[in-house]
Amino acid sequence: MHLSAEFCELANVDCTIRGSFFFDPTKCPGFFEPADVVQLVGVEIQDWNGSAQLSGRNVSITSAHK
Repeated sequence: MHLSAEFCELANVDCTIRGSFFFDPTKCPGFFEPADVVQLVGVEIQDWNGSAQLSGRNVSITSAHK
């Protein structure tokens, strides 16, 4: 399962950070549809070639709502 994520500060909407994560579908807590909101645990912000991006090891999904 592929999941893309965006983080945006409400005070600075021009500062959007994006990330992309792959998960084993058998370890996900349920079925997700595009535009579902999930909570990712273990995500960090890192610098990559002068730009911020989301990353993390052992990132997990804890909940989802539509």
